Amino acid sequence: MEDSPKQYAENLEDQVREWTNRIAELKTQADRASAEKKIGMLNQIAVLNEHKDRLLAMVEDMRQAPDEDWDRLRKTAEKEVADIDDNYREALAFFH
Repeated sequence: MEDSPKQYAENLEDQVREWTNRIAELKTQADRASAEKKIGMLNQIAVLNEHKDRLLAMVEDMRQAPDEDWDRLRKTAEKEVADIDDNYREALAFFH
């Protein structure tokens, strides 16, 4: 069964909170890194924050969107979730 728009937005907001925590953990690691490595790590974190901010904006869009926009917003959010996941994996590889 597919989530309602409201439930999907709530689930997406939960994911944004999770990403916020993961990004904070990476930031802690970056703060302990050498200056040279820290620059690369902070660049990775900036990309993740951009994705997270877009997801947060999508949550608000979903809450206010008319029903006819729902499918488009859901597909866009799914792509953004996949993108942030890919970028997070890249960041982990860079950090280790």
